Amino acid sequence: MVDSWCKAIKEERRLGAIRSMLRAFRFACHCGDDSDVTLPKFSIVSSNVFNKIMLFVLNEMDGILRGLLGAPNTGGRKETIMDLTTTKTWTKHGTLMRIYLSNTLHILTEMTDEQMISFTLKRVKASGVFLAAFPTLLRKYINVALHSWGTGRGALPIVSFLFLRDLCVRLGSDCLDTCLKGCSRSLPKLRAPLSAARRSMRQREIGLLDSPLEAVRGSRRSAAAASPLVPPLSPLVRHRRGEERSVCLDRRSMPARIAITLLAAGSPPARALERREQIGC
Repeated sequence: MVDSWCKAIKEERRLGAIRSMLRAFRFACHCGDDSDVTLPKFSIVSSNVFNKIMLFVLNEMDGILRGLLGAPNTGGRKETIMDLTTTKTWTKHGTLMRIYLSNTLHILTEMTDEQMISFTLKRVKASGVFLAAFPTLLRKYINVALHSWGTGRGALPIVSFLFLRDLCVRLGSDCLDTCLKGCSRSLPKLRAPLSAARRSMRQREIGLLDSPLEAVRGSRRSAAAASPLVPPLSPLVRHRRGEERSVCLDRRSMPARIAITLLAAGSPPARALERREQIGC
Protein backbone atom coordinates (compact mmCIF):
# COMPACT_ATOMS: atom_id res chain seq x y z
CA MET A 1 0.00 0.00 0.00
CA VAL A 2 2.77 2.44 0.92
CA ASP A 3 4.56 1.72 -2.36
CA SER A 4 1.40 2.47 -4.35
CA TRP A 5 0.96 5.78 -2.49
CA CYS A 6 4.56 6.75 -3.19
CA LYS A 7 4.13 5.98 -6.87
CA ALA A 8 0.83 7.87 -7.13
CA ILE A 9 2.30 10.89 -5.37
CA LYS A 10 5.51 11.04 -7.41
CA GLU A 11 4.00 10.35 -10.82
CA GLU A 12 0.51 11.85 -10.59
CA ARG A 13 0.55 14.12 -7.51
CA ARG A 14 -2.69 12.41 -6.53
CA LEU A 15 -4.32 14.31 -3.66
CA GLY A 16 -5.91 11.22 -2.12
CA ALA A 17 -2.52 9.49 -1.92
CA ILE A 18 -0.96 12.58 -0.30
CA ARG A 19 -3.68 12.63 2.36
CA SER A 20 -3.31 8.89 3.00
CA MET A 21 0.47 9.19 3.33
CA LEU A 22 0.15 12.05 5.81
CA ARG A 23 -2.36 10.05 7.87
CA ALA A 24 0.07 7.14 7.90
CA PHE A 25 2.85 9.57 8.89
CA ARG A 26 0.72 10.84 11.76
CA PHE A 27 0.11 7.29 12.91
CA ALA A 28 3.85 6.48 12.70
CA CYS A 29 4.81 9.61 14.68
CA HIS A 30 2.39 8.67 17.48
CA CYS A 31 3.28 4.99 17.67
CA GLY A 32 3.97 4.06 21.27
CA ASP A 33 2.26 7.10 22.77
CA ASP A 34 0.39 6.55 26.03
CA SER A 35 -2.68 8.11 24.41
CA ASP A 36 -2.21 6.33 21.11
CA VAL A 37 -3.76 7.84 18.01
CA THR A 38 -6.59 5.58 16.91
CA LEU A 39 -6.65 5.24 13.15
CA PRO A 40 -8.39 1.91 12.55
CA LYS A 41 -7.56 1.89 8.82
CA PHE A 42 -3.82 1.83 9.51
CA SER A 43 -1.42 -0.61 11.10
CA ILE A 44 2.36 -0.61 10.66
CA VAL A 45 3.35 -4.23 10.29
CA SER A 46 7.14 -3.91 10.32
CA SER A 47 10.03 -1.55 10.93
CA ASN A 48 10.66 -1.44 7.16
CA VAL A 49 7.20 0.03 6.58
CA PHE A 50 7.75 2.55 9.37
CA ASN A 51 11.10 3.61 7.88
CA LYS A 52 9.65 3.90 4.39
CA ILE A 53 6.85 6.19 5.58
CA MET A 54 9.16 8.38 7.64
CA LEU A 55 11.85 8.71 4.96
CA PHE A 56 9.41 9.41 2.14
CA VAL A 57 7.55 12.12 4.04
CA LEU A 58 10.66 13.81 5.44
CA ASN A 59 12.49 13.74 2.10
CA GLU A 60 9.66 14.46 -0.32
CA MET A 61 6.72 16.15 1.38
CA ASP A 62 8.13 19.68 1.39
CA GLY A 63 8.40 19.79 -2.39
CA ILE A 64 5.05 18.03 -2.88
CA LEU A 65 3.16 20.43 -0.63
CA ARG A 66 4.88 23.48 -2.12
CA GLY A 67 3.66 22.43 -5.55
CA LEU A 68 0.16 21.77 -4.24
CA LEU A 69 -0.03 25.15 -2.48
CA GLY A 70 1.56 27.17 -5.28
CA ALA A 71 4.51 28.22 -3.10
CA PRO A 72 8.08 28.86 -4.35
CA ASN A 73 10.00 25.66 -5.09
CA THR A 74 12.54 26.41 -2.36
CA GLY A 75 13.11 29.01 0.33
CA GLY A 76 10.72 31.91 0.60
CA ARG A 77 10.02 34.73 3.02
CA LYS A 78 7.42 35.44 5.66
CA GLU A 79 5.65 37.96 3.43
CA THR A 80 5.26 35.38 0.65
CA ILE A 81 3.73 32.83 3.01
CA MET A 82 1.37 35.35 4.60
CA ASP A 83 0.12 36.35 1.14
CA LEU A 84 -0.31 32.67 0.31
CA THR A 85 -2.53 32.11 3.35
CA THR A 86 -5.16 34.43 1.86
CA THR A 87 -5.65 32.28 -1.27
CA LYS A 88 -8.30 29.66 -1.96
CA THR A 89 -5.57 27.05 -2.49
CA TRP A 90 -4.36 27.54 1.08
CA THR A 91 -7.91 27.33 2.39
CA LYS A 92 -8.31 23.95 0.67
CA HIS A 93 -4.88 22.41 1.30
CA GLY A 94 -3.12 24.46 3.99
CA THR A 95 -4.18 21.92 6.61
CA LEU A 96 -1.86 19.37 4.98
CA MET A 97 1.17 21.54 5.74
CA ARG A 98 0.01 21.94 9.34
CA ILE A 99 -0.37 18.14 9.68
CA TYR A 100 3.14 17.62 8.31
CA LEU A 101 4.76 20.23 10.57
CA SER A 102 2.84 19.36 13.75
CA ASN A 103 3.54 15.63 13.52
CA THR A 104 7.20 16.21 12.71
CA LEU A 105 7.38 18.38 15.82
CA HIS A 106 5.82 15.58 17.85
CA ILE A 107 8.35 13.00 16.71
CA LEU A 108 11.18 15.45 17.44
CA THR A 109 10.02 15.74 21.05
CA GLU A 110 9.83 11.95 21.39
CA MET A 111 13.17 11.02 19.80
CA THR A 112 16.22 10.27 21.94
CA ASP A 113 18.76 9.35 19.25
CA GLU A 114 20.71 12.49 18.37
CA GLN A 115 21.48 11.41 14.81
CA MET A 116 17.78 10.92 14.13
CA ILE A 117 17.00 14.33 15.64
CA SER A 118 19.70 15.93 13.46
CA PHE A 119 18.35 14.26 10.32
CA THR A 120 14.77 15.32 11.09
CA LEU A 121 15.77 18.92 11.79
CA LYS A 122 17.75 19.08 8.54
CA ARG A 123 14.77 17.86 6.54
CA VAL A 124 12.08 19.99 8.19
CA LYS A 125 14.28 23.10 7.91
CA ALA A 126 13.23 23.35 4.26
CA SER A 127 9.62 23.90 5.40
CA GLY A 128 10.47 26.21 8.29
CA VAL A 129 9.25 29.32 6.46
CA PHE A 130 5.68 27.93 6.56
CA LEU A 131 5.77 28.22 10.36
CA ALA A 132 4.97 31.91 9.78
CA ALA A 133 1.38 30.74 9.25
CA PHE A 134 1.35 28.76 12.52
CA PRO A 135 2.72 30.94 15.37
CA THR A 136 2.06 28.32 18.08
CA LEU A 137 4.02 25.68 16.16
CA LEU A 138 6.78 28.22 15.52
CA ARG A 139 7.30 28.84 19.24
CA LYS A 140 7.39 25.10 19.92
CA TYR A 141 9.92 24.48 17.15
CA ILE A 142 12.16 27.24 18.52
CA ASN A 143 12.00 25.68 21.99
CA VAL A 144 12.91 22.24 20.63
CA ALA A 145 15.82 23.61 18.60
CA LEU A 146 17.11 25.66 21.55
CA HIS A 147 16.96 22.60 23.80
CA SER A 148 18.90 20.54 21.24
CA TRP A 149 21.43 23.33 20.80
CA GLY A 150 21.97 23.68 24.54
CA THR A 151 22.14 20.00 25.49
CA GLY A 152 23.06 18.06 22.33
CA ARG A 153 26.42 16.55 21.41
CA GLY A 154 28.33 16.05 18.19
CA ALA A 155 26.68 17.64 15.16
CA LEU A 156 23.30 18.25 16.84
CA PRO A 157 24.10 21.71 18.33
CA ILE A 158 25.32 22.90 14.93
CA VAL A 159 22.28 21.51 13.09
CA SER A 160 19.97 23.12 15.68
CA PHE A 161 21.77 26.44 15.44
CA LEU A 162 21.52 26.45 11.63
CA PHE A 163 17.82 25.65 11.89
CA LEU A 164 17.33 28.68 14.16
CA ARG A 165 19.43 30.92 11.90
CA ASP A 166 17.38 29.93 8.85
CA LEU A 167 14.15 30.75 10.72
CA CYS A 168 15.50 34.17 11.70
CA VAL A 169 16.62 34.99 8.17
CA ARG A 170 13.30 33.98 6.61
CA LEU A 171 10.84 35.15 9.27
CA GLY A 172 12.45 38.41 10.35
CA SER A 173 13.03 40.39 13.52
CA ASP A 174 10.19 38.97 15.61
CA CYS A 175 11.59 35.47 15.24
CA LEU A 176 15.11 36.75 15.95
CA ASP A 177 13.93 38.42 19.15
CA THR A 178 12.31 35.18 20.34
CA CYS A 179 15.46 33.17 19.51
CA LEU A 180 17.73 35.57 21.38
CA LYS A 181 15.58 35.43 24.48
CA GLY A 182 15.64 31.65 24.31
CA CYS A 183 19.41 31.63 23.76
CA SER A 184 19.98 33.61 26.94
CA ARG A 185 17.90 31.07 28.86
CA SER A 186 19.87 28.19 27.33
CA LEU A 187 23.29 29.56 28.31
CA PRO A 188 23.35 27.97 31.81
CA LYS A 189 23.11 24.56 30.14
CA LEU A 190 26.20 25.37 28.10
CA ARG A 191 28.08 26.40 31.26
CA ALA A 192 27.48 23.05 32.96
CA PRO A 193 30.64 21.15 33.92
CA LEU A 194 32.14 19.34 30.95
CA SER A 195 34.78 16.66 30.67
CA ALA A 196 38.08 17.63 29.07
CA ALA A 197 37.09 16.07 25.76
CA ARG A 198 33.64 17.69 25.73
CA ARG A 199 35.14 21.05 26.71
CA SER A 200 37.62 20.88 23.84
CA MET A 201 34.87 20.01 21.36
CA ARG A 202 32.63 22.83 22.60
CA GLN A 203 35.46 25.35 22.38
CA ARG A 204 36.05 24.42 18.74
CA GLU A 205 32.35 24.91 17.99
CA ILE A 206 32.21 28.24 19.82
CA GLY A 207 35.42 29.29 18.06
CA LEU A 208 33.51 29.35 14.78
CA LEU A 209 31.55 32.32 16.11
CA ASP A 210 34.56 34.38 17.23
CA SER A 211 34.99 36.47 14.10
CA PRO A 212 35.19 40.14 15.18
CA LEU A 213 32.01 41.16 13.39
CA GLU A 214 33.38 40.74 9.89
CA ALA A 215 30.15 38.86 9.37
CA VAL A 216 28.30 42.16 9.15
CA ARG A 217 31.16 44.50 8.34
CA GLY A 218 30.20 46.81 5.54
CA SER A 219 26.50 46.18 6.10
CA ARG A 220 25.09 49.12 8.00
CA ARG A 221 21.64 47.62 7.91
CA SER A 222 22.76 44.46 9.72
CA ALA A 223 24.71 46.42 12.31
CA ALA A 224 21.73 48.70 12.87
CA ALA A 225 19.46 45.70 13.28
CA ALA A 226 21.81 44.22 15.86
CA SER A 227 22.26 47.40 17.88
CA PRO A 228 18.99 47.41 19.87
CA LEU A 229 19.31 43.71 20.68
CA VAL A 230 22.95 43.11 21.54
CA PRO A 231 23.81 45.90 24.06
CA PRO A 232 21.51 44.61 26.81
CA LEU A 233 23.34 41.30 26.65
CA SER A 234 26.88 42.59 27.21
CA PRO A 235 29.13 45.63 26.62
CA LEU A 236 30.32 45.21 23.05
CA VAL A 237 31.35 48.55 21.59
CA ARG A 238 34.70 50.06 22.25
CA HIS A 239 36.79 52.68 20.48
CA ARG A 240 40.51 52.11 19.94
CA ARG A 241 42.76 55.16 20.02
CA GLY A 242 44.19 55.94 16.59
CA GLU A 243 42.24 53.14 14.94
CA GLU A 244 39.17 52.95 12.81
CA ARG A 245 35.91 52.67 14.79
CA SER A 246 35.07 48.99 15.13
CA VAL A 247 32.80 46.66 17.04
CA CYS A 248 34.61 43.97 18.99
CA LEU A 249 33.03 40.93 20.57
CA ASP A 250 34.00 39.98 24.10
CA ARG A 251 34.91 36.28 24.06
CA ARG A 252 32.80 35.76 27.17
CA SER A 253 29.73 37.20 25.46
CA MET A 254 28.12 34.13 23.92
CA PRO A 255 24.71 35.81 23.36
CA ALA A 256 26.37 38.57 21.35
CA ARG A 257 28.13 36.11 19.07
CA ILE A 258 24.84 34.27 18.65
CA ALA A 259 23.02 37.49 17.73
CA ILE A 260 25.58 38.46 15.11
CA THR A 261 25.69 35.00 13.55
CA LEU A 262 21.89 34.76 13.42
CA LEU A 263 21.75 38.14 11.69
CA ALA A 264 24.61 37.53 9.28
CA ALA A 265 23.25 35.06 6.74
CA GLY A 266 26.03 33.91 4.46
CA SER A 267 28.75 35.23 6.78
CA PRO A 268 32.09 33.37 7.13
CA PRO A 269 31.12 31.83 10.51
CA ALA A 270 27.74 30.78 9.12
CA ARG A 271 29.31 29.20 6.05
CA ALA A 272 31.77 27.37 8.29
CA LEU A 273 28.89 26.00 10.32
CA GLU A 274 27.13 24.87 7.15
CA ARG A 275 30.26 23.10 5.90
CA ARG A 276 30.55 21.26 9.22
CA GLU A 277 26.91 20.24 8.98
CA GLN A 278 27.40 18.90 5.45
CA ILE A 279 30.38 16.74 6.39
CA GLY A 280 28.63 15.58 9.58
CA CYS A 281 31.18 16.91 12.08
